[in-house]
Amino acid sequence: MLANIDVRLSILACKWAPSCKKFALAACPTSLIVGYYNIEGACWTGLVKDKIVNAPIVSVDFHPSCNLIAIGSVDGSIKIVSSSFKSQTDKFVI
Repeated sequence: MLANIDVRLSILACKWAPSCKKFALAACPTSLIVGYYNIEGACWTGLVKDKIVNAPIVSVDFHPSCNLIAIGSVDGSIKIVSSSFKSQTDKFVI
């Protein structure tokens, strides 16, 4: 597998979705990267969701439907974020 992800700091946690069509990476300091297979580019691509929490993310997990991601951070907070996104052509990729 080849994934082009531009991360300058460390990856603290990672998790594949149950459908195996997405993955989530928790990158320092407060970034969540949701990866998917880009059909147009024929490669794995990651979209960054920045500053979701105020502390480093240390745990990620997908809901069984693969539409939600639970993230836990060092400060003890837990947040639920959407793993759905639109491509630049406004069509759902996954």
